[in-house]
Amino acid sequence: MTEFVDGIILILKEALDDGRLTEREYEDYIELIDKSAKRVFSRYKNFREQVISMTKSLITLPSERYEIYEKQLAEKDMQLSQKDAILSQQEAEIAALKRQLAEVTNK
Repeated sequence: MTEFVDGIILILKEALDDGRLTEREYEDYIELIDKSAKRVFSRYKNFREQVISMTKSLITLPSERYEIYEKQLAEKDMQLSQKDAILSQQEAEIAALKRQLAEVTNK
């Protein structure tokens, strides 16, 4: 049975690598396998522990997921700030060019 679970995990990993599953979907399936093992193998401690040890390192905890999202959000904020700075610089350059154009046309 544990070989079957290991095979499922390999198939899910391939699907993730191929883009057929998102990271979140992959984690959801791994969590389902983990929860199923706890229930199905409740009387078979050895099998339960084997399956849980296979899935434990693959599951991202909600707190870890939140940390990842915070980092991604901070990165996007930094990118937006950089783009805002570039836009401000370009607007200043446009204003300067308009002033130069106005000076040339007023002469």
